[in-house]
Amino acid sequence: MSKIDLKDILKQNKKWDLNFRIYNVKENQQIDSKLKGKDLSYNQIEDKIQNNYQILVDEMSGFKK
Repeated sequence: MSKIDLKDILKQNKKWDLNFRIYNVKENQQIDSKLKGKDLSYNQIEDKIQNNYQILVDEMSGFKK
């Protein structure tokens, strides 16, 4: 689960690290996603997710096996 408070984020020039953890409730198992980033701006995070969301889809699909 992820949350970014967008209230003032676009007005700031902060850099963020991006990490996803995927949790399978049925199996009580979690993994770190391969979709990561370091020192990214908000726009870079948005682009990275939009261009690489298939990584998350594939990782979540892997839990179904």
